[in-house]
Amino acid sequence: MHRAGGSFYMLALSAALALCAPSARAVPVTSLYVVVVPGSDPMQAEQAAMRVELVRLIGSRDAASDPALAMLIDNARQYVQLERATTTGEFQVLFDESALSAAIGAAGRTLWAADRPLLWIELPPLDAATAAAMRMRLSAAADERGLPITIVSVDAGNPPAGAPAGASANAPASGAAPAPAPGTKPAATAPTVPAPAVPAPAVPAPAAGASPGAPASGVAAASGTASQDALEAARTAGASAALVARAEPSQPGMLQWTLVSPDTAGQWVGSPELAIDAATDELAGASRALEQGPVAQYDCHVDGVSDLSSLVNVLAVVNAAPGVTQVAVSEVQGDQLILRLQARGSEPQLQRALESERLQAAGTGSQGELLYRYVDEPATEPASGATAPSGGTSGPDSGTSAPAPAAPAAPPSAVPSPAAPPPGVAPR
Repeated sequence: MHRAGGSFYMLALSAALALCAPSARAVPVTSLYVVVVPGSDPMQAEQAAMRVELVRLIGSRDAASDPALAMLIDNARQYVQLERATTTGEFQVLFDESALSAAIGAAGRTLWAADRPLLWIELPPLDAATAAAMRMRLSAAADERGLPITIVSVDAGNPPAGAPAGASANAPASGAAPAPAPGTKPAATAPTVPAPAVPAPAVPAPAAGASPGAPASGVAAASGTASQDALEAARTAGASAALVARAEPSQPGMLQWTLVSPDTAGQWVGSPELAIDAATDELAGASRALEQGPVAQYDCHVDGVSDLSSLVNVLAVVNAAPGVTQVAVSEVQGDQLILRLQARGSEPQLQRALESERLQAAGTGSQGELLYRYVDEPATEPASGATAPSGGTSGPDSGTSAPAPAAPAAPPSAVPSPAAPPPGVAPR
């Protein structure tokens, strides 16, 4: 590494050690090969479990009906390592990881990596009972798809991500994981449900045999300040994507779900199960596309890196960006940090993955280098009578600082997998 000033050399060298830690935005999902399904007939249960397993491993709902994988479903027993009936009338099936992975590859399909993006979910104001039920449904759906999630709730004193100035910001959002140290995995939390606020309509479960929902108008990529703020809140919680739920005025009793990530976006109206399925399909598809892309080298110049703290923060953000495979400190000139990156995907994809509230894009240099400006404390406009959010909190509210009123406890909602087994089943 070339250095322009000796005093910064040790700082850069120390911060570079952060690159050895795993990304804070991807969560290794365990127990991917354990499935619990209802049923009394072992063969039918094995085939039903295989359908769930294929969708989970490949990351697409189409896998369950893919002709190329039909033989795996028909011969599901061949890939079963262990199965047992539970006291609740269900079957727990453990599949042989190596045999099933090889069979899927031989069928010409690609597995979704076990290190998966953590999805931050924000719920609208709900009464305690509805919020608890919603969390349970989201958690169950996410566990079936092998998607790690963390859930927060908006209440009357805590505006949603992207709310206009003037809104109160004085209560922690329940369920949010504390902001992790650079390079550490966010820990699962047991959240509390906020005190009841303005009630939103309960979302009914999808009827048997019916489509659980439909895309909202404007399924195109979500954009604007609210979307960027939601993504920032997700990143503060250690996640790489945000899924925001809001009441849908045109369809009473339903919620509109908006997915925001650097790689993909979408919008749907329907049940929490639909939202998890659709978001998982999008995130898995984007991950596979990125993993299959060629690796290219990029030079990245970041201004405003004036001390060890900002240097560590920049390196952690860059190292955690989707598609980035290698980061090296090339040079330090004053408060400018020059990085040499290896990343999959196109230059626009990398630019979107790196840009955040603190790492602000400044265009492209004359030699094609990517230019950024690090902002240690992003400017915020305090609302009248409200506590100004800090640039990066260490508490669970991802941007608010005053404590919330006492509220009844709710079931845990951070679900990096696996979920607790049903009664009568030994822990997986």
